[in-house]
Amino acid sequence: MELTYTLRPLKDGDAPRMLEWMQDERLTAYLQIGGKNTTMESVRGFIAAAQKDGENLHRAIVDEQDVYYGTVSLKHIDHEKGEAEYAIAMHRDGMGTGAARQGSEQIFLLAAREQKLKRLYLYVRRDNVRAVRFYEKMGWARFEHGECDSGLFWYEKGLCDALTCGADA
Repeated sequence: MELTYTLRPLKDGDAPRMLEWMQDERLTAYLQIGGKNTTMESVRGFIAAAQKDGENLHRAIVDEQDVYYGTVSLKHIDHEKGEAEYAIAMHRDGMGTGAARQGSEQIFLLAAREQKLKRLYLYVRRDNVRAVRFYEKMGWARFEHGECDSGLFWYEKGLCDALTCGADA
C-alpha cells in the first residue's frame, strides 16, 4: 500500500534531511545547487528565507509522521502572466515511493487554486534521464524555448482543467 504524502511549509527541523540530499552528489549532479560544500548554516538560511519569500513558494513533502522527503517549489511566480517555474528535489529515501508524484500533484492544485496560475514550466538537463522520465509520466509537454542551450529540455504544464478550474475552484 502506497503511503500518503502531504505538503507543508519548510521548517528548521527539515534542515538535517535537506542537507543530506544536498550533499549527495548522485542527487545533485544535475542540479545548480548542492554539493559537498553545502553547509547546515546555508540550508537553515534557505529555510528561514523561504518563510518570507514573496516571489517563490517552497513546500516540504512529508509523510504521515511528518518526516521530510523533499522540497517542491513554485519559483519566479508571475501573477500577471499567470505562470511560475516548477522545481522538485527529493531525498534519496523518497525516490520510488510516490512522494514526488503526490507532492507534485498537490503543488499543481495549490498553484491553480491559491496562486491562480494557469501554467507552470521547468527546464531539465537532457541527460537527467530519471527526471525526464518523471516529468513526461506526469504529463508535462516539451516545448521549444528561445534560449539556445541544447543541453536542456523545456517543459510546460497547463493548470486549468476540470480538476483545478471546476465550480469549486
